[in-house]
Amino acid sequence: MKFENPGHAEAVHQPEHVEDREIQEAKDGEKKAHKLLGGFPAPLDGSEALKDIQNGVENGKWRSYWRAKLLEEAEVPATIKRIIHQESLNDDDAEIIHDYVQQRCRALQYWLSQQKVMKKLHEELRRIDEHEDVVNPEAEHVRDLSYDAATGKMFATSHNHGVRVEVTIGDIAADRIWGLTYRPDDSLPADLWRRVRKLSAISGAKLETEDLDNRQIAERENLFLPTSSWSLEDIAKEPKNGVIAERMVQTLLSRIQYDQPELGVKIEASDAFEDAELKYDFKVVFPKHRRGVAVEGPPEKPREEYVKEKKRLGIQFTTNMLPEVLKHKQKQISRARGELHAGRGEEYVTRPVDSIVLVAVPMKECTNAFLKWEDDGRPPGGPEQYLKAGDRVVLVQAMLQGRVKLEDKAVKDLVTREKTQAK
Repeated sequence: MKFENPGHAEAVHQPEHVEDREIQEAKDGEKKAHKLLGGFPAPLDGSEALKDIQNGVENGKWRSYWRAKLLEEAEVPATIKRIIHQESLNDDDAEIIHDYVQQRCRALQYWLSQQKVMKKLHEELRRIDEHEDVVNPEAEHVRDLSYDAATGKMFATSHNHGVRVEVTIGDIAADRIWGLTYRPDDSLPADLWRRVRKLSAISGAKLETEDLDNRQIAERENLFLPTSSWSLEDIAKEPKNGVIAERMVQTLLSRIQYDQPELGVKIEASDAFEDAELKYDFKVVFPKHRRGVAVEGPPEKPREEYVKEKKRLGIQFTTNMLPEVLKHKQKQISRARGELHAGRGEEYVTRPVDSIVLVAVPMKECTNAFLKWEDDGRPPGGPEQYLKAGDRVVLVQAMLQGRVKLEDKAVKDLVTREKTQAK
């Protein structure tokens, strides 16, 4: 379906550097997928990868296929090279080549999955540039988005109560983490329509590639999946206050990132290795050269310049205030800092942190807020809107580490705002 280009004069301009940076960060998943091949050579294309996978150890002819393939490859591990030049194999060598092919095919399966996500994203971005609707209106948790020209605001409908509430650009990105997708109609100005659709598509692709990374790293290193890879259904089955609070904090900061871009604050996910071994749950990025509220923000900066001017903190977050728990976490972080400086996990960490800090906030109402949000049909704005405004301020203040002052009215209004209903 195509929408006509309405061309409203009230369209909200978004600097091109913002969109370019978001697309580049989504493409970082492709680079990481190559790193996660674990030293195996990257295939020429998806067809080669698929052929290799189809000739995995489950295929009765896998030995002859891989012997021929490996004999033609320039760089093969010495042990594998020795084995493939033998006509017959002893049990030990047979096990070695079996495990090598199995691990290589498994890495290729993840690589191919990453490629499919990025191919889908590129196709969606192309269609969006042609002003085509790429969202299935029948899909679960899709919210129709409209534009009120009188106020210059976007609105979506809460399914359970039929109430239309205001939606910001920050909500488009943050609510994707809570499983919501927005489908803008033709009432939106053309450039705002494009911005909403591209942000939603890029955010969705990033979540998919991050989840694939987590699953591959967890499988390879025998680690638990980080809570960022837990589905909402998993969380709803067994709600844990700390897990929900951690996700709320990230989406609160995501709303600030997109609705107050001049602050230069940015939230980033941690992967399974960072979560389990380096002991931080997520990352918060601040401009290095500023304290307080930024006067000039990163939207006006090219990505390369922005990267040089920021400080990245790894956040270990907890709502458990028991002294013995906090003491244990501090010891974990002290050890992790040593491993961080030693460069451990470089093959997994795309954007290293400058430091790791423990943030403890005694927040007990997050589970109730999440369940209330679920009961209300997952309305726009995420479960954090069901927290008291003062609790939201406490959470965000703790995360910002004094680098951005919430006394600034625009920031405080954003954190404490209640959803505006359309008249």
